Amino acid sequence: MKKATLIIAATLVIALICGSAFAANGIKLTNTAQKETIVTKEDGTKEVVLEQPEKVLPGDTIVYTIFYENQGEEVAEKVAINNPIPESTMYLDGSAAGVGAVIQFSVDNGATFDFPGNLKVKTPEGAERMAGPGDYTGIRWTLGSDLPPGGKGSVSFKVKIK
Repeated sequence: MKKATLIIAATLVIALICGSAFAANGIKLTNTAQKETIVTKEDGTKEVVLEQPEKVLPGDTIVYTIFYENQGEEVAEKVAINNPIPESTMYLDGSAAGVGAVIQFSVDNGATFDFPGNLKVKTPEGAERMAGPGDYTGIRWTLGSDLPPGGKGSVSFKVKIK
């Protein structure tokens, strides 16, 4: 027997609490937030390193990863993971990732989700314009296949601290 459509809202806090977990209908989510740092190696090459941040400053890049696992006994169909983009950050265009997932965005705090080319926002003057990454308030990953018991994976995105 399969479960009905499952939408999970992940909560990521800008305070960068790592290792937080949430479970709903047998699906467990574990969130991490890591600071992206570029280090120069002895040979002069540069390498991107992800580390637990002690503090974050404007301009820092944070990588959020949401690990999911079906701990239930039934297959979960049409699993969707919704995640707000933390306040005081800006989504970095093209950074949302999730193997096989359909990725959509929200500009209305998660009330609706759509593809970037379909999103519009109102200007202070009341005119409509196409939304850009700085307007995104949430991300939704809809997994491309059912999630069997024990099935797991991850999705991620990057933000810049304002």
